[in-house]
Amino acid sequence: MGKRERYEPGTFCWVDLATTDSEGAKAFYSGLFGWETEDTPAGQSGTYTMLRLEGDDVGGLYEMGPEQREQGARPYWLSYVSFESADATAERARNLGPCQQDRRPRRPTGRSVRGLRGRDRRVEARSNILALDV
Repeated sequence: MGKRERYEPGTFCWVDLATTDSEGAKAFYSGLFGWETEDTPAGQSGTYTMLRLEGDDVGGLYEMGPEQREQGARPYWLSYVSFESADATAERARNLGPCQQDRRPRRPTGRSVRGLRGRDRRVEARSNILALDV
């Protein structure tokens, strides 16, 4: 697959890794995929690491917080899907049935909405619906 300049609505467009060992994850994925890493302060959340391949942003990773660890959450990948409008996608998700939603503020890359289905945290981590405005 060639280099992408745009993500069509409905395609996966970003990934984040929530991990318990950010230094180990950076070393592993850098060695595996040739990713470069750049740490940026993320306020009280700690540090967000941008993952890059040949100078292009390809994903991010961050250390899981103490609350997630105490609840027994395991490291997980969070996938984002591109949509024309995060708000319209959130509305469609609500119309499809019970859905807990977490609206995120607009960032330079767009605005995201996370929708979770199910009560079991292990299931929630795998069934996130994320929309990122394009």
